[in-house]
Amino acid sequence: MVDFKGRKYGADLTSRRARIVRKSGGSGHPVVDLIGDTRLDQLENYIRDSEAALYFSVPEKDALLKKVTIPKENGIAGDRLALFEFTSSLINDPDRYYFETHPLNGDSRHLVVGYNREFINGRMAMLEKSSLKPAGFKLRGWALASGYKNYCWKEGGELVCLLDISDDCTSFCLMHKDSPLTTGYVEGTLYDSENGKCISGGFLTDLSATIKYHLSLLHKSGETCPISLIIISGSSASNGVALVIEEKTGIRTVQPAVKKALFSHETVPLAPKYLVSLGLTGD
Repeated sequence: MVDFKGRKYGADLTSRRARIVRKSGGSGHPVVDLIGDTRLDQLENYIRDSEAALYFSVPEKDALLKKVTIPKENGIAGDRLALFEFTSSLINDPDRYYFETHPLNGDSRHLVVGYNREFINGRMAMLEKSSLKPAGFKLRGWALASGYKNYCWKEGGELVCLLDISDDCTSFCLMHKDSPLTTGYVEGTLYDSENGKCISGGFLTDLSATIKYHLSLLHKSGETCPISLIIISGSSASNGVALVIEEKTGIRTVQPAVKKALFSHETVPLAPKYLVSLGLTGD
């Protein structure tokens, strides 16, 4: 008999593709033993472990994000107050959303995320129709941070920018000493629409401007460290793309260095491009 209880899948879902990893536990040390990419409508042919747990990603563009600062002396749990402030600011009925809160490098600041129930329920229905069992979901940027923290050797200084460029979805997360500070996304696609082999100058400009904008917000809130390194992942990540981003931003840009002992031999070469999917399998 095959026991699926020790298996966990992470599926990074964009509008067209599913980028998948599988972590298998069993009686031994858990390792990532499957990495792959498939069309969204072919997902059921790729994953046949109907009893295994599957976690999927949600792009930042499909969620509501708000940072909330709560004075510590309130005596009330900061996450509860942050959630109350967030729901009070909504135009729509709060019942239309799933909510979660994340502390941001301390107890006073929180990131509150509102997931549209219709969008999430649609994703879950799609997975269930494919005979899969969705067990949970996570914001792409937060999964990106988890993938880096749990599966990679740390590089750079105190503040690094994680960047995942996959299909129609580019997410980023700024991390300070392993703690995520902010997450977001960049509009557009990496390659020029008229010439698919050329990197879009407009995308690079938007990427650079987005990073600088969020860095300026962090500086205003007291985080004064410069970004020492950009670490790129995703289907479009390569040394060539890293070089172009480095030239545009003036910040050293590399692909992540994964901890090979956490992967089966055949999955190691692909792992640096799958940080979001890997993060969905982490605790």
